[in-house]
Amino acid sequence: MVAGQPYSYHKHQTRFQISENRDEYVVTCYPETENLSSRALAALEKRLRMQAIDLTGTYQLYLNFAKQNKLKGDYFQLFVDYTSFHFQANVEMFQSSGWEITNNIRQVTFRCKKKDFTIDVTQYPYSLEIDDLLLAHYRRHKTQASAQMLYNHSSFTSTHYLMLLHDFLSGRINLNDELNSLQAVYPGSRTEISVYNDNDSLLFNLADDIELSLKDKLQVPLKQLLYIELTSSGRLTDKNYFYQQYIELLNPQNSTWENLIHFCGRHSSIAPEIPTLFDIIGAYAGGISPYTVPLSTSNALYTEAEKQFSLNNPDSALVLLKQSVNYEGVSAQNMNLTGATFRLLEKPKMALPYLIMGFMLNPEQQFLIGNMLLCLNEIQYPHINNLIAFVSENYTIDQWSKNQIESINK
Repeated sequence: MVAGQPYSYHKHQTRFQISENRDEYVVTCYPETENLSSRALAALEKRLRMQAIDLTGTYQLYLNFAKQNKLKGDYFQLFVDYTSFHFQANVEMFQSSGWEITNNIRQVTFRCKKKDFTIDVTQYPYSLEIDDLLLAHYRRHKTQASAQMLYNHSSFTSTHYLMLLHDFLSGRINLNDELNSLQAVYPGSRTEISVYNDNDSLLFNLADDIELSLKDKLQVPLKQLLYIELTSSGRLTDKNYFYQQYIELLNPQNSTWENLIHFCGRHSSIAPEIPTLFDIIGAYAGGISPYTVPLSTSNALYTEAEKQFSLNNPDSALVLLKQSVNYEGVSAQNMNLTGATFRLLEKPKMALPYLIMGFMLNPEQQFLIGNMLLCLNEIQYPHINNLIAFVSENYTIDQWSKNQIESINK
């Protein structure tokens, strides 16, 4: 943030640019106008002068806000959008240049001496934190730009990351027609079809087209999430490539969730040559979208697996869990029990992809957090304390899982 640098603000069909020099505040307005009569132009100039007054006062408040929050980027548009200040001033203090046309663009500039319009920023209290501002902006617009601003700020957390993940993978972020088309095809079964039907030209051509059209246009974090979609929906022969792109794009220092997936992705098992849906989930930790797998509609096999697990028969339980996932569908319950079964079989690395999928489906599934943390502790995940802090602050944790956290912390 630099006082004196120009800041831009867009509202409706007008772009404003505000700056200052040693003596003046300067607001230039660029309205998108058709051929207006002289009377209409005079009325428009009057309205813009009043907006320039409010913008000049808000600009002074923004400089104070930016200084207090040590902002390094330009958040002026957001600040104006999410505040509503009006200021009293003698309009004659804002001298107009009159209408001018430069490079076929109509504009009018208003200038005001600083000595005539300097406000006391302490008289305009506002309850506004930069992280709240960025989050509100993202939730209102859900664009790549708003997601990237949220991601790049120091206030970004794993809660934000998972919100972006669910919004992107469920189609709530509108990027382009090809992605919309892919996410509308086979809802809840794209991964299953990509595993069992290697001749589905509609699905695979869409995935190919999307990578070509978006891979160079998207920035992190949405580019990461694009590769989750492609890992989930692409050909079997392409899944390893797509997943590695996702892992390489992760920034382990930016959020606990990215750190977790980056760690687990480097320890993932390899799917067999002829895999099932169960195998694919196990091969790509955090890389399969919960929106592209069939969700469980029955649980007879799961119930029998649960019985075998309780009888301490993990091998029998695992056979039934594979069948449950492949024939009954995916649920937070069978993902958690699969993870617990692999843990009982002393295979914590193999457990984690299922526990991560379960977490994406329902982070408060009973026993899931405890099972995940126990597996990570067994393979000496170096940032387990950060993960414990994240889940403890954001989710309701069952007592058994709390007990596991206590045992890890001892």
